[in-house]
Amino acid sequence: MSNEEKYKIAFRLTTGSSTGLTFLQDYLYDNQETDPAFIRSIYILLSYNVELFLKSRVVMLGSFLNENDLKKKLTSLSHNLLNIKK
Repeated sequence: MSNEEKYKIAFRLTTGSSTGLTFLQDYLYDNQETDPAFIRSIYILLSYNVELFLKSRVVMLGSFLNENDLKKKLTSLSHNLLNIKK
């Protein structure tokens, strides 16, 4: 897999993460709720967007034969942020 292909995939992941984090920032600025269900939803969105960002780094730093190899690696990492960080 070429660096250009990896860059395109990582760019899409980073853009998605950035958009989600911007949404959270804007929403929290206007709505300062303290309801536990509301906070749980915020944590889920935050976790998802951080996961996307970390996976974009995995794409750029890893060596993959093709897109299927990349998909297998990202799937094997699951949603565990500590594993993705390593």
